[in-house]
Amino acid sequence: VTEDPLELPTPDQQLASDELVAEMQERLDAELKRKNLAGRGVTGKIFKQFREYGLNKAGEAVFMGEVVEEGVEGVYVKDFNQIAFGIQQAIAGKDVDMNDPDAVFAAIKDVLNHETVHALRALDLFTAEEYQVLETAAENTKRKGEKITYLEAIEANPGYEKLSRTQQMEEAIAELVRQNTTLGGRPRTIINKIKDTLEAIARWITGSSPGVKRIVESIESGEIGGREAGEVRTLRATRQELDL
Repeated sequence: VTEDPLELPTPDQQLASDELVAEMQERLDAELKRKNLAGRGVTGKIFKQFREYGLNKAGEAVFMGEVVEEGVEGVYVKDFNQIAFGIQQAIAGKDVDMNDPDAVFAAIKDVLNHETVHALRALDLFTAEEYQVLETAAENTKRKGEKITYLEAIEANPGYEKLSRTQQMEEAIAELVRQNTTLGGRPRTIINKIKDTLEAIARWITGSSPGVKRIVESIESGEIGGREAGEVRTLRATRQELDL
């Protein structure tokens, strides 16, 4: 691509204010640090609206398309090792007041729980045993309140039909983790942390294996994100190369 360096879309009256974007960016940075992702070079970016972006020939960040209106709440951009969100997309279809920063960040953190899986997988921070547990759960566990499994839901989604089996499985695992991680957007006092832990126990999948519970907790606590990057733990790269 040869477009100009990354610039924000022209704002309109329905978009978040600059002040809200700045506050969400500060909270996102703190959350990535808490999950130990910042220490692995993962950064976060908050936009008023999200558009796909990548690198041009000069290595600069550029937008590559129109504003994404539906379906994409956030994305892990592997080229940048960055998790990006558009506030407009993150809160779309949800009962979220733009004037309530806590509610807005709760919506962003919900999406972050999904995108975190992509970052951890790209950095190969899951062990082979952990990822096998998550694959089995995604393939065999029904989504909350639904009659299909996490993997079946991804396979039935036209937006994922061009992905390889390995990529579809990763999306299914990301949704599994997302639906079973405690949400939080308000300041985290010690009491709130204890409350979050109790709520997490109540929200875990009914009948899910202790392995899944432990892994989700390890993601949220930053244990997995705190592992040394650069170590080969799984066959992730091989599977990706073979497009399995």
